[in-house]
Amino acid sequence: MKKKIVIKDSERLVADLSKAYRVVAKQTTIPVLTGFHLQFTGESLTITGSDTDNTIRITEEDNCTSSQSCAVVVPARIFLDTVRKLPACEIQLKMGENEISIAAGKSTFELKTMKADEYPSFSLDDTGVCVEIQAADLANGLRLEYACSVLAMRPTL
Repeated sequence: MKKKIVIKDSERLVADLSKAYRVVAKQTTIPVLTGFHLQFTGESLTITGSDTDNTIRITEEDNCTSSQSCAVVVPARIFLDTVRKLPACEIQLKMGENEISIAAGKSTFELKTMKADEYPSFSLDDTGVCVEIQAADLANGLRLEYACSVLAMRPTL
C-alpha cells in the first residue's frame, strides 16, 4: 500500500533541504547517512541530515498533508536536485516499500529509498540547555572583521 503525501510549497521544501544538505555525509561507512531522514506526521514534515558529528533537524509546519504518519530515508543529493528542478508548485509523494515517487506538474520521478529505522537517532539536546536566538542577531554577532599583514614574520592584528 502506497502512502500519499502532498507538499504544498516546493520552494520552502527546497530551502529546508538545502539547509539540511550542508551536514549530510558525502562519504561514510554508514550508507544511510548519505540521505535525508524525512518524517511526515499529519501536517508537519521533519527533515534530518547528519554526518554523526553535526546534525541539522528542520521541522516545517503546515506545508504538507499526510494521511498517516510515516518516515523514509531518501538519497540526499539526488532528492534535492530532483525537487530543485521541479516547477514551483504542489508536489505529490507516493511512498512504497523501497521507493518513492515524486510528481509535480507533468514530471514524475522514482527514487529508491532506505529504511527509516536504520537511520541513527541523534540527541540534539545533550546538555539540557537550549538557546533560541533570532537569525539576524546571530548573523550580526558572527560578522567577521578582516586583518591583513604585509610581512609574514610580523603579523598585524
